Amino acid sequence: MQKILVIEDEPQIRANTQEVLELGNFLVITAENGQAGLKLAEEEQPDLILCDIMMPELDGYGVLKALRHQPATAQIPIIFLTARSDQADIRRGMNLGADDYLPKPFEPTELLRAVNVRLKRQATLAQYFSHSAQSPANTAEKPTEYDSITHLPNWLSLQKRFEYWRHQIHDSPLTLVLLKINPFSAIRHDLGHTFSNSLLKEIAERLRSHWNSADTCIDLTVHLGTDQFALLFQGVASPLSPLVQEIDRLLEKLTQPFHINNHKVSIFVDMGLAIYPDQGVDLDSLITHAEKCFEPTPHQPGPSPLHLKAANRSKDHRLSLETSLRQALEKEEFAIYYQPQIDLKTGRITGAEALLRWAQPHTGFIPTSQFLTFAEETNLMIPIGEWVLYAVCNQIKEWHATKREPVTVAVNISAQQFRQANFSHKIHHILQTTQIDPLFLDLELTESLMMQDIDLTISTLQTLKRLGVNIAIDDFGAGYSSLRHLQLLPFDTLKIDQQFVRNIDKNPGNRVIVRAIIQMAHNLHINTVAEGVETARELAFFKEHNCRAMQGYLFSHPLRPTEFEQLLTSKANFSANIA
Repeated sequence: MQKILVIEDEPQIRANTQEVLELGNFLVITAENGQAGLKLAEEEQPDLILCDIMMPELDGYGVLKALRHQPATAQIPIIFLTARSDQADIRRGMNLGADDYLPKPFEPTELLRAVNVRLKRQATLAQYFSHSAQSPANTAEKPTEYDSITHLPNWLSLQKRFEYWRHQIHDSPLTLVLLKINPFSAIRHDLGHTFSNSLLKEIAERLRSHWNSADTCIDLTVHLGTDQFALLFQGVASPLSPLVQEIDRLLEKLTQPFHINNHKVSIFVDMGLAIYPDQGVDLDSLITHAEKCFEPTPHQPGPSPLHLKAANRSKDHRLSLETSLRQALEKEEFAIYYQPQIDLKTGRITGAEALLRWAQPHTGFIPTSQFLTFAEETNLMIPIGEWVLYAVCNQIKEWHATKREPVTVAVNISAQQFRQANFSHKIHHILQTTQIDPLFLDLELTESLMMQDIDLTISTLQTLKRLGVNIAIDDFGAGYSSLRHLQLLPFDTLKIDQQFVRNIDKNPGNRVIVRAIIQMAHNLHINTVAEGVETARELAFFKEHNCRAMQGYLFSHPLRPTEFEQLLTSKANFSANIA
């Protein structure tokens, strides 16, 4: 079991952090100040340290300096926990040798993700340095040096190649270009892991074909993991460098639409750049610099020519998207898809979640979470959300009029909608206009939204419940501050966040959390729905622990209304799938 030291002077934050890490199956030791933390670090030799910056007597910077000057603790990775997000403060920590920053307040999933990423990277470095550096040309290629999805070289391969070249060329410059695919997380959320993996393969193929061209000056193309790729180049990228022109051609190639499984998807690319040895003498430092160098500060040079090109492309993409979004309603480019919810005892469809989709004629599918972010920023979320509610209620009315199987339909409600002074009145008006039974409408609100103003939330939910609609808490489990409020909130369903569902059979910490959620819901007589179920093992876990229902790609993608109607008409039963 890996050991983590938490140095934090706030008792509640220290206790919460320890609880989350222990649920993630880590051994946790804690210190209430910097001096105690230094002593524990020397005695316990933890695998990783989480350290607050603002502490009395000895702050986080002092702790980091002391750790880096002691041979026994110099190599222990350290993540700063801080409410300060000033770029100068971040740069100060990075220059001293910090491995990462985690802004407060943070979600449990953010904490676990940051810890796991840093421990994985540390393990990779340890694996590399256990072998002597040697030329890749003289070493047998190993499967562990290639990404299993894209089949491009991975972090380990990049590390080995970088060390070899560094020893060969000494202090001659190397340029590292970091590419971040956007909005990859939104695409994965909307279309699932299978689709996003297919997209990664297509991106890798375009990178590979470019790298294999005869006139390339790129020495290595690497998939660092998930949405990040890296390019390694011997020399410096200047405004007149061939690399700048080549990357511009590569960006143009990557931003052309992808056609996958009857979907047309466009991406754009964020870019960072770092040069060895000026901006780092090891790979971790170079990647950290590339990730942080997008926004210039008084202590940092301006963006590179490569970044300016990428930034201009992203800016143009954003402006075009915002303009198109304003016209999408009147052009009737939006559509509602329905993802079935399956009762885990009967195998029958008992409900559906309504999911908004937008397909532009030229660029294709726009990930929902991406354009909804634009809608929030431009105050378009209220008219779009109202359109969705009317469309769903009219669809429910049509299905009931044709005597199809009655199901409840869940609609996601945004913060802008919910915080309107007349939101309850609007729901009442929509119900009266469409003349549907309110029992068949579920309003889904995220856990974090409900916690923003608990008194206002309770008052609004009570009014909505008097109208007869159902209330669901969406993405439940992503936060932990709301548990004490559950008995005060009038709601009917908990939707377990898919971050806890993913690979739950392999994650002991998530299993503990989810079992507790389901048991708590049973005690409160609340329904539970598992989101994002994609594997038989995930399904088996939720069935075994008496989760009421599930939705996910294991059973069905989101469907067009006519496709969903066919399931209702056929009285589809999935009992065989969940046996």
